[in-house]
Amino acid sequence: MADSRRVFVQLASAQGSQVEVGAPVMAFVMPTDSWLSVVNEFLMSCNDDDMEVEQRPPGLLEGCTVLHASSMQQVSDPASCEDGKQYILCMSSEDAVRLQKQKFGDSSGSGMSVDSDALPRESIALTDQLESLEELDYYFDDAGTLRHCRTNQAVYELMSDERRAGELDEIVKAAIFHIQMEMLAELAFKQARVPLDPRPDEPKEARSSIFLTSDWRSSDNLLVVVNGGRGAQPGIWSRDLLIQEGLELGSMLPILRRAKASKFAVAVVNPSTNNVTIGNDLFPIRGNSSPDEHMLYIWDNIISRAQARNVYFLAYSFGAKSVLTLIQKREEQVVKRVNALVFAEGAYRLDQAAATSSVGQFLRQRAINFKGDAQIVVGGHIPAFEEEQ
Repeated sequence: MADSRRVFVQLASAQGSQVEVGAPVMAFVMPTDSWLSVVNEFLMSCNDDDMEVEQRPPGLLEGCTVLHASSMQQVSDPASCEDGKQYILCMSSEDAVRLQKQKFGDSSGSGMSVDSDALPRESIALTDQLESLEELDYYFDDAGTLRHCRTNQAVYELMSDERRAGELDEIVKAAIFHIQMEMLAELAFKQARVPLDPRPDEPKEARSSIFLTSDWRSSDNLLVVVNGGRGAQPGIWSRDLLIQEGLELGSMLPILRRAKASKFAVAVVNPSTNNVTIGNDLFPIRGNSSPDEHMLYIWDNIISRAQARNVYFLAYSFGAKSVLTLIQKREEQVVKRVNALVFAEGAYRLDQAAATSSVGQFLRQRAINFKGDAQIVVGGHIPAFEEEQ
């Protein structure tokens, strides 16, 4: 995706006398694109739709105004969109002016120059997750290890230094965005937010992101990828695995590339994001307030709508527990549609008393759990572990 710039966009909407902005979403801009194409790309990313410029109502895109999220200055040239920066899409010039006044007061104007760092940001949901790896002076080397640009120190060496825990968090956030950018740009994933039906009485930020290939509805084969563990986000198996093992084992990219080459549609779910913090308040994500609830929501609202005759699950660590709950809660549907389940270091235990005999038979026939064991040859069985299940 040569010369493509990754930016983040918030959609502004009038709410009574105020203009509110939604959560940032990722979009891609080519400096050579027409301005209407850029505005439409922003709108598609914010609305999770695939409408082309010519499909929009006449005058809709022309009436939009784009503001830089920090300075509130108007942007109208694709070449002015900077990689990694954040922008606000206003559906009218009136909304843009009102938003500027909310931040700067009545003296605001679209051409004003202001030191934005000295100004309050109550009305704009700027995020600290937008810094790129390059801005943090980190990079992935050829082996996929995350290293510092100047010292070449591997990021896993920071794990034992509690004084640098905050720095490590920022690096991991940037690395996850880097991986998700690869999913969107190289592998043509689309980002969707759940719940799929936002309600006006809920905070707009109370949603989580999943990633779907464009053929998820129509493909005969659908692979559902489930991560697990604290801090895991779509694109990585776990936070610690990414830090310690790098891209090859810590990210989903190798598996996703192989799935694409094998003509599989893919859904990368997000069981670990169950609530959002807004100000000092914690808001649960409706229908997704726990890993188990998220998996049920994805089955009922995404997988059940897919035409795939063959559904496969690949789950890591605690993600296996959520898949097991799904099997028990939607037994008839799952047994009929799921061809195989592959668990990697699956952290689960089947409750023999609660599970039906058909669930146990289904798992024995179609599921396999890969575990690391220095005493067992690769591909061998671990009898003691099998007895525990």
